[in-house]
Amino acid sequence: MPTVELVPVDRQNVRTVCDLELAPGQEPYVAPSGTTVAEAAYEPDAWLRAITRDGVPVGVVLLVRDTPDEPYFLVRLMVAAGHQREGIGTSAVALILEHLRSLPGEDRIRTSCVPGPLSPLPFYRGLGFVETGERDEDGEVVLERPLR
Repeated sequence: MPTVELVPVDRQNVRTVCDLELAPGQEPYVAPSGTTVAEAAYEPDAWLRAITRDGVPVGVVLLVRDTPDEPYFLVRLMVAAGHQREGIGTSAVALILEHLRSLPGEDRIRTSCVPGPLSPLPFYRGLGFVETGERDEDGEVVLERPLR
């Protein structure tokens, strides 16, 4: 079984992370990994990690929150085209939840996604996220999941 880890994006892996590609047709639903790395640089409370499989970067995650009293928001979960449908995304979410559970006072996580034929909405639902009934400023469906 492959080992999936979340590791800091650093000068040794940043180019590999930025070069990861989406599967064809996913562009309307997930931003490229390079965009994620760039966005993280401008978020004061960003938690940016490369998803690695057996030590090789295969994806990226970004958590942010605007204020300390809000839950962390999963801004991005991207697994590269050649590594999808192998359980890597599910493992990455489990690691994210484990990380958040280790932080004092954290009780839930939120995310959002674009609805449509290739939307990750079923993926998130399968991991216990539920729709809040809200839409974000881009019209994305907002979801939430308890950490416990």
